[in-house]
Amino acid sequence: MALESNQSWEGTFEKIWWAGDMPWAVDGGILSPILMPHHQKEVDRIEVRNILKQSKALIAIWTTEWDSAPGEWWWTCCDISGYDLEKIENSRGKRGVKSGLKNCEIRTVEPEVFAKDAYPVYIESLESYGINKSDLPDFEDYEKNIIKKARYPGTRYWAAYADEKLVAFSTCFEVEGGVSLGSTKSLKAYQNLNVNSALFYEICRYYLSETKASYVSNGRRNLLHPTSINDFLERMGFRKIYGKLNLEISPLAKLIHYSRLAVWGKLLFINRVKPNLWEKIEGFGKLMEIQKSFQK
Repeated sequence: MALESNQSWEGTFEKIWWAGDMPWAVDGGILSPILMPHHQKEVDRIEVRNILKQSKALIAIWTTEWDSAPGEWWWTCCDISGYDLEKIENSRGKRGVKSGLKNCEIRTVEPEVFAKDAYPVYIESLESYGINKSDLPDFEDYEKNIIKKARYPGTRYWAAYADEKLVAFSTCFEVEGGVSLGSTKSLKAYQNLNVNSALFYEICRYYLSETKASYVSNGRRNLLHPTSINDFLERMGFRKIYGKLNLEISPLAKLIHYSRLAVWGKLLFINRVKPNLWEKIEGFGKLMEIQKSFQK
């Protein structure tokens, strides 16, 4: 499903901005192009600063120089043409898929059913990150968001079912010949049954073998919380595809950076009082360091 205009995303995002002939949207305070990274390009930074101000986002991020030499910025992707079990070279990864396919059933699910079945999995995942119960979204808000995303015609909700319930899920967006994996969660009690291996395998097999997508991406480098997902994905045939990080920051983000909040904030125990906020502050600090590596 190629993204031809902002009409394809109408109703999915609150607002779309344009800069460098690319559509941009805000997600989690970050302004970035609604394009797969291999289609992102150099853009006049004055244009980016203008839409950054209009959008009231904290930062703007985009990637250029796709599939270049190894560096500090990457996307984790699987681009194995004709992907199937025999194409998985890692023996542990292959065993995990075989086991997972025996333990669960993988299928796509309609938005309303998906929202109802996936909500308990989503909440368990947020609680594992230490999010307060008072800050958790209620079912009605979660369902509205799921239906809202489904308005884009390239959206598919994938799920793993075992013991007559949803135990793992992933949201996929087909854009510009590539596939972006959105929210992906699983119940902790079922992770040892390799349900994630089965889920990712069927997603990659479908898009890379049946729809002939260029690649499936799990997104850009994660800076927020420690995770072993990249090791798992590499066993499944994913690889890091490197590019250049491009970054513009808002006045508020500049204030956070140059005030050295990440240093003195620990003295005020912000990291203990507001752990989720602190995680984002540290992630922003890492992002600024990565940007410096491209300015040498």
